[in-house]
Amino acid sequence: EVFKSTGYEPEVQIGHGSSGIVWAARHRKTGQKVAIKQIIAPFKTKQTSKRTLREAKLMTHNSHENLMSAYEVIELENVGDVLIVMEQMDTDLAGVIESKNNISPMQHQLFIYQILRGLKYLHSANVIHQDIKPQNCLVNTNCDLKITDFGSAVERGSELKITVTEDSDATTLWYRAPEILMKTKKTSTAVDVWSVGCIFAEMVTGKPLFKGSDASEQLSLILDVAESCSRKNSDPDICKIPHNISDNSKSKKLRDLVPDLPPVGFDLLCRMLTFDCEKRITVDEALRHPYFDDLHDSEDEPVAENLFKFPKITSSHTPLEEFRSMFISKATEQLANQ
Repeated sequence: EVFKSTGYEPEVQIGHGSSGIVWAARHRKTGQKVAIKQIIAPFKTKQTSKRTLREAKLMTHNSHENLMSAYEVIELENVGDVLIVMEQMDTDLAGVIESKNNISPMQHQLFIYQILRGLKYLHSANVIHQDIKPQNCLVNTNCDLKITDFGSAVERGSELKITVTEDSDATTLWYRAPEILMKTKKTSTAVDVWSVGCIFAEMVTGKPLFKGSDASEQLSLILDVAESCSRKNSDPDICKIPHNISDNSKSKKLRDLVPDLPPVGFDLLCRMLTFDCEKRITVDEALRHPYFDDLHDSEDEPVAENLFKFPKITSSHTPLEEFRSMFISKATEQLANQ
Protein backbone atom coordinates (compact mmCIF):
# COMPACT_ATOMS: atom_id res chain seq x y z
CA GLU A 1 0.00 0.00 0.00
CA VAL A 2 2.83 2.40 0.87
CA PHE A 3 4.42 1.87 -2.56
CA LYS A 4 1.17 2.10 -4.53
CA SER A 5 1.84 5.56 -6.00
CA THR A 6 5.48 4.87 -6.90
CA GLY A 7 5.26 2.52 -9.86
CA TYR A 8 7.23 -0.13 -7.97
CA GLU A 9 6.06 -3.38 -6.39
CA PRO A 10 8.06 -4.55 -3.34
CA GLU A 11 8.71 -8.30 -3.36
CA VAL A 12 10.77 -9.15 -0.30
CA GLN A 13 12.74 -7.38 2.42
CA ILE A 14 16.46 -7.91 1.83
CA GLY A 15 18.00 -5.69 4.49
CA HIS A 16 17.40 -3.33 7.36
CA GLY A 17 19.37 -0.87 9.43
CA SER A 18 19.06 2.05 11.79
CA SER A 19 17.66 4.34 9.09
CA GLY A 20 15.19 2.02 7.40
CA ILE A 21 14.49 -1.03 5.25
CA VAL A 22 15.84 -2.28 1.91
CA TRP A 23 13.43 -4.04 -0.44
CA ALA A 24 13.86 -6.14 -3.55
CA ALA A 25 11.26 -4.70 -5.92
CA ARG A 26 10.10 -4.66 -9.51
CA HIS A 27 8.92 -1.81 -11.74
CA ARG A 28 5.26 -2.48 -12.46
CA LYS A 29 5.39 -1.50 -16.14
CA THR A 30 8.86 -2.50 -17.31
CA GLY A 31 9.48 -5.42 -14.95
CA GLN A 32 12.94 -4.04 -14.12
CA LYS A 33 14.33 -5.48 -10.89
CA VAL A 34 15.54 -2.86 -8.42
CA ALA A 35 16.45 -2.41 -4.79
CA ILE A 36 14.66 0.29 -2.84
CA LYS A 37 16.00 1.81 0.36
CA GLN A 38 13.06 3.05 2.40
CA ILE A 39 14.31 5.73 4.79
CA ILE A 40 11.77 5.91 7.59
CA ALA A 41 10.99 9.30 9.16
CA PRO A 42 13.97 10.95 7.42
CA PHE A 43 13.13 14.45 8.65
CA LYS A 44 12.31 13.57 12.25
CA THR A 45 15.46 15.24 13.61
CA LYS A 46 18.14 17.52 12.23
CA GLN A 47 20.64 14.66 12.34
CA THR A 48 18.47 12.31 10.28
CA SER A 49 17.59 15.16 7.90
CA LYS A 50 21.27 15.84 7.26
CA ARG A 51 22.02 12.15 6.78
CA THR A 52 19.16 11.71 4.32
CA LEU A 53 20.10 14.78 2.31
CA ARG A 54 23.77 13.78 2.23
CA GLU A 55 23.08 10.21 1.09
CA ALA A 56 20.51 11.10 -1.55
CA LYS A 57 22.66 13.87 -2.96
CA LEU A 58 25.76 11.67 -3.10
CA MET A 59 23.91 8.80 -4.76
CA THR A 60 22.64 11.14 -7.47
CA HIS A 61 26.18 12.51 -7.89
CA ASN A 62 27.96 9.15 -8.17
CA SER A 63 28.91 8.05 -11.67
CA HIS A 64 31.23 5.09 -11.22
CA GLU A 65 31.00 1.33 -11.74
CA ASN A 66 32.00 0.58 -8.14
CA LEU A 67 29.74 3.12 -6.41
CA MET A 68 26.01 2.65 -6.03
CA SER A 69 24.00 5.42 -7.65
CA ALA A 70 20.29 6.27 -7.51
CA TYR A 71 17.91 5.60 -10.38
CA GLU A 72 15.30 7.71 -8.69
CA VAL A 73 14.54 9.45 -5.39
CA ILE A 74 10.91 9.47 -4.26
CA GLU A 75 9.26 11.19 -1.32
CA LEU A 76 6.20 9.39 0.04
CA GLU A 77 4.21 12.41 1.14
CA ASN A 78 1.45 10.27 2.64
CA VAL A 79 3.80 8.67 5.19
CA GLY A 80 6.78 11.04 5.12
CA ASP A 81 9.32 8.39 4.08
CA VAL A 82 11.93 8.71 1.32
CA LEU A 83 12.69 5.97 -1.21
CA ILE A 84 16.05 5.67 -2.96
CA VAL A 85 15.71 3.38 -5.99
CA MET A 86 18.90 1.65 -7.12
CA GLU A 87 20.35 -1.39 -8.84
CA GLN A 88 19.51 -4.72 -7.25
CA MET A 89 22.61 -6.73 -6.31
CA ASP A 90 22.77 -10.39 -5.30
CA THR A 91 24.37 -10.11 -1.85
CA ASP A 92 27.06 -8.26 0.10
CA LEU A 93 30.59 -9.15 1.17
CA ALA A 94 29.32 -10.05 4.64
CA GLY A 95 27.07 -12.67 3.07
CA VAL A 96 29.91 -13.98 0.93
CA ILE A 97 32.20 -14.31 3.95
CA GLU A 98 29.50 -15.85 6.17
CA SER A 99 28.59 -18.43 3.51
CA LYS A 100 31.80 -20.29 4.41
CA ASN A 101 32.40 -20.95 0.72
CA ASN A 102 36.09 -20.60 0.04
CA ILE A 103 36.88 -17.22 -1.49
CA SER A 104 39.76 -17.74 -3.89
CA PRO A 105 42.92 -15.59 -3.76
CA MET A 106 41.87 -14.17 -7.14
CA GLN A 107 38.53 -13.10 -5.67
CA HIS A 108 40.29 -11.49 -2.67
CA GLN A 109 42.29 -9.47 -5.15
CA LEU A 110 39.31 -8.55 -7.33
CA PHE A 111 37.05 -7.46 -4.46
CA ILE A 112 39.69 -5.30 -2.76
CA TYR A 113 40.69 -3.78 -6.09
CA GLN A 114 37.10 -2.75 -6.81
CA ILE A 115 36.65 -1.20 -3.37
CA LEU A 116 39.83 0.83 -3.86
CA ARG A 117 38.79 1.78 -7.39
CA GLY A 118 35.49 3.14 -6.09
CA LEU A 119 37.22 4.97 -3.24
CA LYS A 120 39.64 6.61 -5.67
CA TYR A 121 36.69 8.24 -7.39
CA LEU A 122 34.99 9.14 -4.11
CA HIS A 123 38.13 10.63 -2.58
CA SER A 124 38.83 12.62 -5.74
CA ALA A 125 35.38 14.19 -5.28
CA ASN A 126 36.51 15.35 -1.82
CA VAL A 127 34.40 12.72 -0.04
CA ILE A 128 35.36 10.33 2.77
CA HIS A 129 32.94 7.42 3.11
CA GLN A 130 33.67 6.70 6.81
CA ASP A 131 31.62 3.49 6.96
CA ILE A 132 33.35 0.98 4.69
CA LYS A 133 32.47 -2.52 5.92
CA PRO A 134 31.43 -5.84 4.32
CA GLN A 135 27.72 -5.02 4.70
CA ASN A 136 28.22 -1.85 2.62
CA CYS A 137 30.01 -3.61 -0.25
CA LEU A 138 27.33 -5.13 -2.48
CA VAL A 139 28.30 -7.84 -4.97
CA ASN A 140 26.81 -9.87 -7.81
CA THR A 141 27.46 -13.50 -8.67
CA ASN A 142 29.88 -12.34 -11.39
CA CYS A 143 31.95 -10.63 -8.63
CA ASP A 144 31.02 -7.06 -9.60
CA LEU A 145 31.15 -4.86 -6.49
CA LYS A 146 29.53 -1.55 -5.56
CA ILE A 147 30.02 0.51 -2.42
CA THR A 148 26.79 1.76 -0.86
CA ASP A 149 25.40 3.57 2.23
CA PHE A 150 26.77 7.11 2.11
CA GLY A 151 24.92 8.48 5.14
CA SER A 152 28.11 8.83 7.21
CA ALA A 153 30.15 10.46 4.43
CA VAL A 154 31.99 13.68 5.24
CA GLU A 155 33.96 16.30 3.41
CA ARG A 156 37.71 15.77 3.26
CA GLY A 157 39.46 17.67 6.05
CA SER A 158 36.24 18.42 7.91
CA GLU A 159 35.91 18.40 11.66
CA LEU A 160 35.35 14.90 13.01
CA LYS A 161 31.81 14.77 14.40
CA ILE A 162 30.96 11.07 14.27
CA THR A 163 31.41 9.01 17.41
CA VAL A 164 31.28 5.27 17.79
CA THR A 165 28.45 5.54 20.31
CA GLU A 166 26.22 7.09 17.63
CA ASP A 167 26.25 3.87 15.62
CA SER A 168 23.37 1.52 16.32
CA ASP A 169 25.13 -1.13 14.23
CA ALA A 170 27.90 -2.42 16.49
CA THR A 171 29.74 -4.11 13.61
CA THR A 172 30.67 -0.66 12.27
CA LEU A 173 33.07 -0.40 15.21
CA TRP A 174 35.17 -3.33 13.95
CA TYR A 175 36.25 -1.38 10.86
CA ARG A 176 36.89 1.97 12.52
CA ALA A 177 40.35 3.48 12.11
CA PRO A 178 42.28 4.13 15.34
CA GLU A 179 42.26 7.88 14.77
CA ILE A 180 38.44 7.82 14.89
CA LEU A 181 38.47 5.70 18.04
CA MET A 182 40.88 8.21 19.57
CA LYS A 183 38.62 11.11 18.54
CA THR A 184 41.15 13.13 16.61
CA LYS A 185 39.95 16.53 15.49
CA LYS A 186 40.23 15.96 11.74
CA THR A 187 39.33 13.03 9.56
CA SER A 188 41.14 12.02 6.37
CA THR A 189 40.82 9.56 3.51
CA ALA A 190 43.13 7.25 5.49
CA VAL A 191 40.17 6.11 7.61
CA ASP A 192 38.67 4.40 4.56
CA VAL A 193 41.96 2.66 3.76
CA TRP A 194 42.09 1.21 7.29
CA SER A 195 38.57 -0.18 6.84
CA VAL A 196 39.56 -1.82 3.55
CA GLY A 197 42.50 -3.46 5.33
CA CYS A 198 40.14 -4.91 7.94
CA ILE A 199 37.90 -6.30 5.19
CA PHE A 200 40.92 -7.74 3.37
CA ALA A 201 42.02 -9.68 6.46
CA GLU A 202 38.46 -10.85 7.15
CA MET A 203 38.04 -12.25 3.64
CA VAL A 204 41.23 -14.27 4.03
CA THR A 205 40.54 -15.60 7.54
CA GLY A 206 36.74 -15.75 7.50
CA LYS A 207 36.35 -13.71 10.69
CA PRO A 208 36.66 -10.05 11.75
CA LEU A 209 40.24 -9.01 12.51
CA PHE A 210 39.39 -6.69 15.42
CA LYS A 211 36.10 -7.58 17.11
CA GLY A 212 35.79 -5.17 20.03
CA SER A 213 32.62 -4.68 22.05
CA ASP A 214 33.25 -0.97 22.65
CA ALA A 215 35.68 1.74 21.54
CA SER A 216 38.16 1.08 24.36
CA GLU A 217 38.36 -2.65 23.68
CA GLN A 218 38.54 -2.03 19.93
CA LEU A 219 41.54 0.27 20.34
CA SER A 220 43.17 -2.22 22.71
CA LEU A 221 42.82 -5.02 20.13
CA ILE A 222 44.37 -2.79 17.48
CA LEU A 223 47.27 -1.82 19.73
CA ASP A 224 47.95 -5.49 20.43
CA VAL A 225 49.12 -5.86 16.84
CA ALA A 226 50.05 -2.31 15.85
CA GLU A 227 53.49 -0.79 15.85
CA SER A 228 54.29 1.67 18.64
CA CYS A 229 52.81 5.09 18.14
CA SER A 230 55.36 7.42 16.60
CA ARG A 231 55.95 10.43 18.86
CA LYS A 232 57.28 12.34 15.86
CA ASN A 233 53.86 12.43 14.20
CA SER A 234 52.94 15.97 13.20
CA ASP A 235 49.46 15.58 14.64
CA PRO A 236 49.78 15.41 18.45
CA ASP A 237 46.25 14.01 18.84
CA ILE A 238 47.30 10.75 17.20
CA CYS A 239 49.66 9.98 20.06
CA LYS A 240 47.20 10.42 22.90
CA ILE A 241 46.83 6.72 23.64
CA PRO A 242 45.38 5.92 27.06
CA HIS A 243 48.26 4.51 29.14
CA ASN A 244 46.09 1.82 30.68
CA ILE A 245 45.50 0.45 27.18
CA SER A 246 48.97 0.76 25.67
CA ASP A 247 50.74 -0.65 28.74
CA ASN A 248 48.67 -3.83 28.52
CA SER A 249 49.47 -4.44 24.86
CA LYS A 250 50.58 -8.01 24.14
CA SER A 251 52.19 -7.02 20.83
CA LYS A 252 50.65 -9.84 18.86
CA LYS A 253 51.97 -10.31 15.36
CA LEU A 254 49.61 -9.51 12.53
CA ARG A 255 51.15 -12.37 10.58
CA ASP A 256 49.92 -14.83 13.19
CA LEU A 257 46.36 -13.59 12.68
CA VAL A 258 46.52 -13.72 8.87
CA PRO A 259 48.89 -16.63 8.16
CA ASP A 260 47.58 -17.67 4.74
CA LEU A 261 47.99 -14.43 2.82
CA PRO A 262 50.82 -14.53 0.23
CA PRO A 263 53.79 -12.20 0.95
CA VAL A 264 52.83 -9.59 -1.65
CA GLY A 265 49.28 -9.43 -0.28
CA PHE A 266 50.50 -9.33 3.30
CA ASP A 267 52.77 -6.40 2.45
CA LEU A 268 49.74 -4.47 1.17
CA LEU A 269 47.72 -5.42 4.26
CA CYS A 270 50.46 -4.12 6.58
CA ARG A 271 50.55 -0.83 4.70
CA MET A 272 46.78 -0.49 4.97
CA LEU A 273 46.82 -1.23 8.70
CA THR A 274 49.63 1.16 9.57
CA PHE A 275 48.62 2.77 12.87
CA ASP A 276 49.97 6.21 11.94
CA CYS A 277 47.40 7.60 9.51
CA GLU A 278 49.96 9.90 7.88
CA LYS A 279 52.14 6.91 7.01
CA ARG A 280 49.27 4.67 5.92
CA ILE A 281 49.19 3.80 2.24
CA THR A 282 46.83 5.93 0.14
CA VAL A 283 44.22 4.56 -2.24
CA ASP A 284 46.27 5.65 -5.27
CA GLU A 285 49.39 3.99 -3.88
CA ALA A 286 47.45 0.83 -3.04
CA LEU A 287 46.12 0.55 -6.59
CA ARG A 288 49.71 0.69 -7.86
CA HIS A 289 50.90 -1.96 -5.40
CA PRO A 290 52.37 -5.15 -6.98
CA TYR A 291 49.46 -7.12 -5.49
CA PHE A 292 47.28 -5.63 -8.24
CA ASP A 293 49.71 -6.02 -11.14
CA ASP A 294 47.15 -8.12 -13.04
CA LEU A 295 44.33 -5.61 -12.55
CA HIS A 296 45.78 -2.11 -12.27
CA ASP A 297 45.19 0.18 -15.23
CA SER A 298 45.52 3.88 -14.48
CA GLU A 299 43.46 4.74 -17.56
CA ASP A 300 40.57 2.64 -16.26
CA GLU A 301 40.53 4.07 -12.73
CA PRO A 302 38.58 7.29 -13.26
CA VAL A 303 38.32 10.25 -10.92
CA ALA A 304 35.40 12.60 -10.42
CA GLU A 305 35.00 15.44 -12.88
CA ASN A 306 33.78 17.75 -10.13
CA LEU A 307 34.16 18.02 -6.38
CA PHE A 308 31.07 17.00 -4.47
CA LYS A 309 29.40 19.97 -2.82
CA PHE A 310 28.17 19.03 0.61
CA PRO A 311 24.98 20.73 1.77
CA LYS A 312 25.89 23.79 3.81
CA ILE A 313 23.72 24.36 6.83
CA THR A 314 23.93 28.03 7.76
CA SER A 315 22.12 27.86 11.09
CA SER A 316 21.92 25.26 13.81
CA HIS A 317 18.26 26.21 14.13
CA THR A 318 17.29 25.53 10.52
CA PRO A 319 13.69 24.25 10.57
CA LEU A 320 13.16 20.66 9.50
CA GLU A 321 10.88 21.84 6.70
CA GLU A 322 13.83 23.73 5.24
CA PHE A 323 15.89 20.53 5.31
CA ARG A 324 13.00 18.80 3.60
CA SER A 325 12.74 21.47 0.93
CA MET A 326 16.50 21.38 0.38
CA PHE A 327 16.44 17.60 -0.01
CA ILE A 328 13.69 17.62 -2.63
CA SER A 329 15.19 20.47 -4.67
CA LYS A 330 18.77 19.16 -4.58
CA ALA A 331 17.86 15.57 -5.42
CA THR A 332 15.61 16.68 -8.28
CA GLU A 333 18.32 19.00 -9.59
CA GLN A 334 20.94 16.23 -9.57
CA LEU A 335 18.68 13.75 -11.38
CA ALA A 336 17.72 16.35 -13.99
CA ASN A 337 21.39 16.91 -14.77
CA GLN A 338 22.14 13.22 -15.40
